[in-house]
Amino acid sequence: MFADSHEVLKSSRILYTMDMDMAEKRGTYVRTGRSEFDELVPRIRDFLEQDRLEVVIDGKPIRGYRAPDARSIWIRDYSDMLRGLRYFEPDLKSTVEHFAETQARNGRIFDYFTTFPEKLPCERENWTKYVRVPVEADVEFRFVKAAWLAWQATGDDDWIQGLIPVLERALDYVRTHPWRWDEEAGLVKRPYTIDTWEEGTHD
Repeated sequence: MFADSHEVLKSSRILYTMDMDMAEKRGTYVRTGRSEFDELVPRIRDFLEQDRLEVVIDGKPIRGYRAPDARSIWIRDYSDMLRGLRYFEPDLKSTVEHFAETQARNGRIFDYFTTFPEKLPCERENWTKYVRVPVEADVEFRFVKAAWLAWQATGDDDWIQGLIPVLERALDYVRTHPWRWDEEAGLVKRPYTIDTWEEGTHD
């Protein structure tokens, strides 16, 4: 419910306007005259900026976003965060590219990567770690979603065209791997358990 700088749209109770010239100069924002709405975009931006993670792997800078509980970049979290950060983050491609570059030959995508030791004191060296959680079945979808959102925000047709073979391999993997695909139902499935971390409770 926004208009350009020359128009005003009426809702049932409130007038909402967006000055498009100001938006281009100052970045994405909302101005309604009501603090609960006007403060939303800065609040989201501040929240996400606290979770930005920049690493260099093989000489290439990667700028991603992480969940607050881990110094690692999960494609799951990143693809969800992209829905908000695509409006103000300048680098939407490097994380997607890194997951693409580390794709397995069979199309499998890693869940996450990190350059920070996770299991101290035994992991203390400088190293890079890649993990695929065996019970996860949504990883390839999340990867395709992240690429789509980055392309949608940047409009870089050449970039997404170059990724198409990688995206197709990812989807072929999830539709053919016996752990991930139920041929009879024609649906993606989880192996072993419906629980993400294969946890159980005991009385």
